[in-house]
Amino acid sequence: MVVGKHFSSPNSAKLPQKSSSVGGGGSASFLQLSGVYNPRSSSQVQLRPLESMAELLRVVEELCERESRLLTDLLEHKILKETIAIVPFLEKEITFKDKDLAKSSLKIDCLKAESETLRREIEMLKNKIDDGEARDLKLKEMESKNLKKMVSER
Repeated sequence: MVVGKHFSSPNSAKLPQKSSSVGGGGSASFLQLSGVYNPRSSSQVQLRPLESMAELLRVVEELCERESRLLTDLLEHKILKETIAIVPFLEKEITFKDKDLAKSSLKIDCLKAESETLRREIEMLKNKIDDGEARDLKLKEMESKNLKKMVSER
């Protein structure tokens, strides 16, 4: 066989001409394939009826849709696998956060108790101050009365 040279066969003149304008999109290639001359066979391929071509196109469309669904399923499966791989890490994080939250809650309770103790202490000190001021006022009043008495007695 010589590469690059084309030989005419006696049957090549009878072949239907391939037209790129036949059909649309992917269907043109299927229509062309149905009438392609095969030099290895002794006879030309018979053209298929249009119903068979329509059936072939329908099957191709179904296969494309199935492929699309399978690709979507594969992507969902990959995402699910990644999600499953992340779950143990997230569980550890949740456990850590729960422990941290429990520590913080305990600290808050301690601070609330300390705050309450300090409030009571402040209240007691205020009362003592108020009592001390009242006593001091009474003492001053008594001293003032005593001084007035002493001054009036003289």
